[in-house]
Amino acid sequence: MRKLIIISLLILTGATSLFGQSKIYKLYDKRNNADIDSNKFDLLNKFGAGFYLLNKVFKPEAGKFIVYRFICTFKGLSANTEKTKTFHNVIILKTNKSNVIVDAYQYTLEWSEEPFTLDLYRIKTKNLLLTDNLKVAKLKFTNVPDPGNDQQSFHLLNDNGRIILH
Repeated sequence: MRKLIIISLLILTGATSLFGQSKIYKLYDKRNNADIDSNKFDLLNKFGAGFYLLNKVFKPEAGKFIVYRFICTFKGLSANTEKTKTFHNVIILKTNKSNVIVDAYQYTLEWSEEPFTLDLYRIKTKNLLLTDNLKVAKLKFTNVPDPGNDQQSFHLLNDNGRIILH
């Protein structure tokens, strides 16, 4: 329970601000004729935590959109060791040809509390144009419902980061 409280506080308060860092989501890759395979998100509970999830779970599939993946690297407190370590947040985002965001998800690849899907967030904003230096808060990410948890509470992701397109 203590681990969950620590991680929750880090996420809700914007973990990087505890260490004086600005969150910058840098473009990792961009794929045309792609889509987000949200069915793979169920695999988070099978695979656990780690950077390798970027290509196991958050890899785009063939489709009719443009899919971007952004990575934010930061230092934070680990729930497992309660020591400072490096974390990676990923935003996977799809746009139409006019660069309007159609769907997006945010996740911490090193999330270590079960269920691992607890840290998965989905965009709530509609008709937002993807631009350089876009504030992550404008996407209004809320946690994705966990079908096995009827007591789950929903909240907005508190992330003061920015998305950089170059």
